[in-house]
Amino acid sequence: MNIAMTGATGYIGKHLSNYLTEKGGHRIIPLGRSMFREGMSGHLIQTLTHCDVIINLAGAPINKRWTPEYKQELFNSRIVVTHRIIRALNAVKTKPKLMISASAVGYYPPEVEADEYTRTRGDGFLSDLCYAWEKEAKHCPQPTRLVITRFGVVLSPDGGAMQQMLRPLQATKVATAIGPGTQSFPWIAMHDLCRAMEFFIAHEETRGVYNLV
Repeated sequence: MNIAMTGATGYIGKHLSNYLTEKGGHRIIPLGRSMFREGMSGHLIQTLTHCDVIINLAGAPINKRWTPEYKQELFNSRIVVTHRIIRALNAVKTKPKLMISASAVGYYPPEVEADEYTRTRGDGFLSDLCYAWEKEAKHCPQPTRLVITRFGVVLSPDGGAMQQMLRPLQATKVATAIGPGTQSFPWIAMHDLCRAMEFFIAHEETRGVYNLV
């Protein structure tokens, strides 16, 4: 299949692109930032016309200081990009079979045991960001099947969150506890995330929200 992907050069995107090409034989079509600038809608529409699947992983890194300016960047890089994907999809005559749009378990209130049927959401910035992101994705036109993936913290031996958590140990050679040890820590291994995405592509009965933890 031809799979268009935003965020293809990011940490998750690189792993997922390699997995889907090597394991599934799919062709990945990266959708770079330049394609979402004003005046580029025609190019985006033309690209999506030839795609079977869209995977939307776009978004500025969340693990930076949330200044007012950076909060706006977090919003624009997710919601604005998703809005322009939906706008392009509405103009495409032959719709892709599937759109997978990322979100995060930050949608839920902290310290709440939640599943996909939990309607309660948090009241902080991260929850508001996830809510707006998902709301935009839900405008995905029929008959394209929509899957929304709420990621936990993605762990892999070669970097990402695991690397950041190990930095204090690498610097001081002393292991310290992260928090009291009773806090929740929803996570998913990178390989399991890739397999889940492959499952959504292969199984047409999957649709709606899934927690990837």
